[in-house]
Amino acid sequence: MATANPLDAGTGHGIPPSQTFQQRLKSVSIKESDFPVKKVFTRHPKEVECFRKSKYFTALKSKHVKVLMNGDQVVVAGPDEKSIKPIKQKVEEQFSKIKSKKVGVNSSIASLLTMEDVMSFIDLKLDIPNKSVAWGIEIMLAEEYLIVFALNERDADENLKQVMRCITEIRFSLEEIQSENIQNIIKRNSSRLISTQNRKEIVIYTTQDIHDQFFSQNAGKISAKEAKLQAQSPNQQISITSTKQMSGSGGTGNDTLYMVGSPTGETTEKVTERKSAQVIKTSGIQLPSHWCDMGNEHFMKIAIKPGDDSFQNHEWENIQTKFESTLPQARIVSIQRIQNIFMWKHFFLKKRQLEHAYGKDCSNKLPLFHGTTPDMLDDIAEPRLAEDRMGARLGQGTYFTVSPEYSDLYAESDSQGHKFMIFADVLAGKSCIGKADFKRPPLNPDIKPRLYDSCVDNVQKPKVYCIFYDTQYYLKYLIEYT
Repeated sequence: MATANPLDAGTGHGIPPSQTFQQRLKSVSIKESDFPVKKVFTRHPKEVECFRKSKYFTALKSKHVKVLMNGDQVVVAGPDEKSIKPIKQKVEEQFSKIKSKKVGVNSSIASLLTMEDVMSFIDLKLDIPNKSVAWGIEIMLAEEYLIVFALNERDADENLKQVMRCITEIRFSLEEIQSENIQNIIKRNSSRLISTQNRKEIVIYTTQDIHDQFFSQNAGKISAKEAKLQAQSPNQQISITSTKQMSGSGGTGNDTLYMVGSPTGETTEKVTERKSAQVIKTSGIQLPSHWCDMGNEHFMKIAIKPGDDSFQNHEWENIQTKFESTLPQARIVSIQRIQNIFMWKHFFLKKRQLEHAYGKDCSNKLPLFHGTTPDMLDDIAEPRLAEDRMGARLGQGTYFTVSPEYSDLYAESDSQGHKFMIFADVLAGKSCIGKADFKRPPLNPDIKPRLYDSCVDNVQKPKVYCIFYDTQYYLKYLIEYT
């Protein structure tokens, strides 16, 4: 029996982790002889916690059958197989409804999210104790993930984003960190922040409310260097504190520069109130040079029109050539370029990770197509696409193809008879033959302990790719056609 974080399913009270199943029965005044038959379900501990918190669990109460929980196990016990069968089926049914979402995080954020005070803060802020939701940090093949379980995929996804929104990254120069105000904030909140240092700066990972303390208490403060610049240009009194708000996927987030001082005449209070977080850099990650200016937005769709300018014309013709290569009878109605800073950063970092593993330019980045449905268009800003498409014959992931004609089979028409297809960059990495029951790629025996990065229909000449992680694709263009 697993013993980590044991919970009494019937009362909600903890039990000693050293208890065996027999001791567990005794502790709740149950005779083991009355429950000789048992079915044990071993699941992720947080999945068990989610199951325990669900209202559905109360429906499993039975005079002759007991449902007990302990760490990563759920035990259905009764006098005979016939008695436990219906309860066992209900437990299996409920577990099949529980969905999970996860996002990779760096080791500092993973450590932060295991600090008791941080977990308590997030649970209280998001009302986790009163939801059928459980979250935690999971380590798989030396990589760390934030994972969230809920009773449906939408709740799992939304709560994952909410947890990540509670976390913030703040960067200070080595000179700025010596400020008495900053040192006092760090000292007061040491149980809810983690800092790392490189040669140029200090990076502090903490919760959003502590970030706000840094911002409010240091608004208007300027360094000696900035004071010198201010003296040279008295009409532009601007001090900058760099911060980073973590995004809901990939754990990389979005660098912002908060304008803490202001042009002469504007009060610090006014600046603090509006908190003008203008996104003007992205951790050294270069955004595509042909993107339009996005101002403070993180997501935009730009209509591409042939002949408007030389680059847009090049974009249109490039996509049209690839699209019509296997779908010549179709007519393109519109093409929109997708500019998504969060998704681009996650994709860029994943590409860099694969190149670190395999060598520069060895991420196997491919231009591929994905047929989509009209109801997915409102979710195009999110870094995910419909899963379990194309029969899920290569695994339970997102499918892309080299052939627009093949993608067209899975694109559905809207009320006007128009269809939609995504043209994406996909990091295929190292591929293997897929199987329908794959929830992730299998281990690559040639590069232990790495997994393969994608599954395909044919290793020598693949036409269909199954991608399991949304950081491995960037949605570049949305094609509307008839």
